[in-house]
Amino acid sequence: MIDALQNGSYVSRADATASDRFLRVVSLVSMPVAIATLVALLIWVYRARKGLEAFRAGPFAFSPGLAVGSFFIPLANFWLPLPVLREIWKGSDPVLPPFSPAPFKDRPSSPLVGLWWAAFLSSNLAALAADIAAMRTTTDLTLSMLRFSANVHIVASVLLLAYLVLTAVFTREVTRRQDALAGQVHAPPLWLPQPVTTPWGAASQYPAVPWGASQAAAAPWSVVDQPAGWSGAPPATPPR
Repeated sequence: MIDALQNGSYVSRADATASDRFLRVVSLVSMPVAIATLVALLIWVYRARKGLEAFRAGPFAFSPGLAVGSFFIPLANFWLPLPVLREIWKGSDPVLPPFSPAPFKDRPSSPLVGLWWAAFLSSNLAALAADIAAMRTTTDLTLSMLRFSANVHIVASVLLLAYLVLTAVFTREVTRRQDALAGQVHAPPLWLPQPVTTPWGAASQYPAVPWGASQAAAAPWSVVDQPAGWSGAPPATPPR
């Protein structure tokens, strides 16, 4: 529409009104969507950082509260949430077993972390620029300013969409990694003998574990099928 005006073409009032209404709708929808996404993200960041304590002994550079607060510290919020997200990503690596003595901070990060953070920053800066441009049009109502404001709103909308998509991908991937860690925590110990079936089809006799019948009754793995060649000796470190 602006190109048509600059070229001297006729633009009806209906077309101008429709264009203005479209930009207003985009602005009105973008703001609550961005706020709702940020609130949901902060809740997720707190829970994801808190969840690391179920798999890692630490030390942690950021507490759950500081992980959320890093988004609100003036100036520092341009870079501080990035190491927070990297700590969450590395601590959620399922390749490193839960409570492994190896430091989880040595685990590799992912380009997804930096890509998400870049989308987060750029979308917020573009939204700020769009608001400033919209205010400028109230005092500088020229075709060039209208074109600039419209272009900035389009860029802000595209970056917001990219941010929303990357937020969904990033949070889902970290959640998947922590779910995999949770599965390792609740899995039976690897030193347990595997159950076998006797050649005649019946289950073999269940031996009691050597470290006491009372503990055997309390542990879900205390009664197992005796595999061939297993002497019944306790593992190197019996459960306590």
